[in-house]
Amino acid sequence: MSSPHTHYSDRVDRYLRGRPGYPDAVLDALPGGRPPADAVIADIAAGTGLLAEVALRNGNRVLAVEPDAAMRAAARARFAGRPGFRCTAGTAEATGLPDACADLITVGQALHWFDLPAARAEFGRILRPGGRVLLAWNEQVPGRSPLQSGIDALLRAELPGYGAAADGTPSVTELAAAFFGRPVPGRVLPNRQALDAAGLLGRVLSNSYAPAPGDPAHDRLRTALLDLHAECAVDGLVHIDYDTWVFQDALERTRA
Repeated sequence: MSSPHTHYSDRVDRYLRGRPGYPDAVLDALPGGRPPADAVIADIAAGTGLLAEVALRNGNRVLAVEPDAAMRAAARARFAGRPGFRCTAGTAEATGLPDACADLITVGQALHWFDLPAARAEFGRILRPGGRVLLAWNEQVPGRSPLQSGIDALLRAELPGYGAAADGTPSVTELAAAFFGRPVPGRVLPNRQALDAAGLLGRVLSNSYAPAPGDPAHDRLRTALLDLHAECAVDGLVHIDYDTWVFQDALERTRA
């Protein structure tokens, strides 16, 4: 089994083509609205920089941390020439960042990979006094459109165990509460993604549960996704609607 720190190394191209970004309004969930431009944001498990993009558009300096070398390379290429972006190797449990260096920590779509007690301790170390943590997820609703229902049905048919795993996955509300150690109200934002055929393949086949090339299930799933795209596309594009969930709160710095 691959390590979670290298799991996406062979899927970076698909990740770049298919993963949705985040609306700028995720930062509006913070008290007082978006952070000032001089705030420093540590984006942990930054991947290819999807959430970092929001902070950079807000004018912030971003200290991105990502364990996967291929994902780091993609993020660096994405923001080449942007002086406010730096991406280094590290994990949520050992970021390698200096003490009290960040006004805000952001995590997008990655909390389930973390050792939560160790990550909380590390986040408390790198946050400045008064700093906060913002967690964000893009969550599909399978029945929202024929396309999304079709994708869910394909995955359940082609991937043994997918249905049970998907149905038994903790909700983002539960994950956020587990991290903060208490229930935290979430904010839900609308988010829509337009995809051509290559983008739809990237969106589905970049997931951690997707079969790798060479697996017969990969070829079957790829063919079925292309058929589904052809059936649902308008002017060459399909749309996936997401609920973007945002949770933010202060972190108790005394936790071990």
